[in-house]
Amino acid sequence: MTASSNQQDSLSQVTSGYFTEVMRLISQSFLRKTSLLIPINQFSVLKVLEAEGHLTMSEVGDRLHLVKQQMTPLVDKLVRMGYIIRQGRANDKRYIDLVLTDEGHAFIKECNELLKTKIQAGLTALSKDELAVFAKSTENLIPLLEKIAEHQSKK
Repeated sequence: MTASSNQQDSLSQVTSGYFTEVMRLISQSFLRKTSLLIPINQFSVLKVLEAEGHLTMSEVGDRLHLVKQQMTPLVDKLVRMGYIIRQGRANDKRYIDLVLTDEGHAFIKECNELLKTKIQAGLTALSKDELAVFAKSTENLIPLLEKIAEHQSKK
């Protein structure tokens, strides 16, 4: 078997099984069983704004790989809930930024605490050695996922 063939087999194995299973388990173990009070896609918008400060709706959509038709109802709902506001840029009124409100920041903090508690409770099922493996695996996975996300955003 050639190196290229081995790489294709590894790629096939990752895309067909491992990655899907990891996402399913994360969702099942932490996200679904933790009441965030809003759908995960709305929470994702808030988290992007928390990380980036202020962005246009298109910029948020690009980061979450959502089209404008999906973003508009998400943003409208978050505005009605008081978690974000639309704000014109002082230097260019053609751009409307989405900005977290104080209530939005407080809500994210509350959700982060819920997630942290849920994750910590789940991790108690692991032995000390398993916890070390989990921590190292997570440490290794994060830069790889960031690299994949960066590559996807260039397409």
